[in-house]
Amino acid sequence: MDKQFLHECDRCRYLGPYTSDWYGPNRRYELYACETRDPSVLARYGDKAHEYASGPAACFEEDQISVGPDGEQRINTNSPLREAWRRSFGRIDAETGV
Repeated sequence: MDKQFLHECDRCRYLGPYTSDWYGPNRRYELYACETRDPSVLARYGDKAHEYASGPAACFEEDQISVGPDGEQRINTNSPLREAWRRSFGRIDAETGV
């Protein structure tokens, strides 16, 4: 699981790549979990400082209706942040899906 994007936080744990149409067609993300006092998940899609999405881990524990970048409401089942939660706090293995 080679990293493509720069991420310099030494407190984050790399969870592997993920491809989703959530923020754009067939976009590749690199998922991370920050398991600090305030756990969060992160999906990086570029090297620039602003090229990522993140949020508190607790917000992605269940499927929820979210507003996408196009302003449309949808269920976040394929959101990169929901997938990061599954792989970290939900304890789903990125390779096997179990």
